Amino acid sequence: MKGDHNHLNVLAAASAVKLLNVNNKIIEQEVLNFSGIEHRMEKVISKNGITYYNDSKATNIEAVIAAISSFSGPVILILGGKDKDSDFSSLIPHIKLNVKRIISYGQAGKKISIALRDAVELDQVFSLRDAVELCLKSAVPGDTVLLSPGCASFDQYENFEERGNAFKRLVNKMAQA
Repeated sequence: MKGDHNHLNVLAAASAVKLLNVNNKIIEQEVLNFSGIEHRMEKVISKNGITYYNDSKATNIEAVIAAISSFSGPVILILGGKDKDSDFSSLIPHIKLNVKRIISYGQAGKKISIALRDAVELDQVFSLRDAVELCLKSAVPGDTVLLSPGCASFDQYENFEERGNAFKRLVNKMAQA
């Protein structure tokens, strides 16, 4: 499971069940078997040395910061959707650490591009499909492609689950081609 924020969640959950006198071995077994929650730093696939993560639930800047901080290697970050009046420029100090490229899309795409264009290589596309296609063309072995949109999904999808499922379908289909 990726992310210090997720490790803290596991510790909190383990502490809570420990207060209920659950056996340490059972807690340990459940922690080791826990693979995470769908659409929250969910590993989709590793193919040709490139790993794809679905963090569609990351609908605010703080969640994006937590997600990109979970990786040490180069990240291609997909940001976009319906803007929630976010200050995308607050991402600048965090993306400078390991984000090599941002692909913005959707209703917030232009605002994201304007806010971050001087901080990192950036492309603006219309849809999530376009973003995934561009990632597949530009990613190299060692890269992580991360959908952590920092926006609501309502410009193109019913909810974050539909967006996350679309991302997984696109990645699995296109990465196999």
